[in-house]
Amino acid sequence: MRSLWDEVVHTRAFWVSYVCAGVDFGGCPSLRADEQSLLHEPIRSLSLRFDFPAHHQLVLTTSGGVHDLKLLHPSLKRALPVGRMDSHQMSDLFRWEEFHAVTRHLAGVRGPAWAVDLLFSFYVAVTEDCADQHLALLRRCLCASSVFSGEEVEHIIAYTRRVAVRHDFRWRADPELGWVAEGKDSYCMRSVGGLDLDALYASMCAAGNDPAVVQAILGLPDSRDGFNFAVFREFLRVVQGT
Repeated sequence: MRSLWDEVVHTRAFWVSYVCAGVDFGGCPSLRADEQSLLHEPIRSLSLRFDFPAHHQLVLTTSGGVHDLKLLHPSLKRALPVGRMDSHQMSDLFRWEEFHAVTRHLAGVRGPAWAVDLLFSFYVAVTEDCADQHLALLRRCLCASSVFSGEEVEHIIAYTRRVAVRHDFRWRADPELGWVAEGKDSYCMRSVGGLDLDALYASMCAAGNDPAVVQAILGLPDSRDGFNFAVFREFLRVVQGT
């Protein structure tokens, strides 16, 4: 029996819907046309599950051109939101080395490798020291997908180079919390500056989103105490140790 992953991984509709959460398609007629088509006939909501050692699991949910990433573990009462790509983007989740550890593990159990890399590359904090490597990987994956034309690949790369690189962003090693994101360009839940989830909840509801949906997305009320660094740090320790 084919898995959900096998059903969508080679389809243009899935990747156009996924990429458009982080890339403005304006200026590329073919991508813009497909984006408009998906507004009228969106692909169904999907939840892709990725297993890791010690009962950790990442769940990536895509719906209507937005997607979010959550961590599951038996120690958690509910799924921990770790990243999201939409108009309230919080996608700077992984350090470059962490991204490679995650995708290296998944390459042994889930393929093709280009698809895993492309999927999780949108949750990398693209700092200046890894920007060139990130763009090279993005280009390689987009080309390997065989669903984007050369012109479309160049549009996505150019937009990413212009928008995604974080200039005022740094990782600080905290002895208790692990790596913590800092800087005004930090769109990351791993911040002790404190993602104000109450303010984000109010903002998302004011934008017309259903309050119950927003509450589920943000993991409220349990996540009002802030990001669960301990569980996420243990997840990274396990993954980087495999």
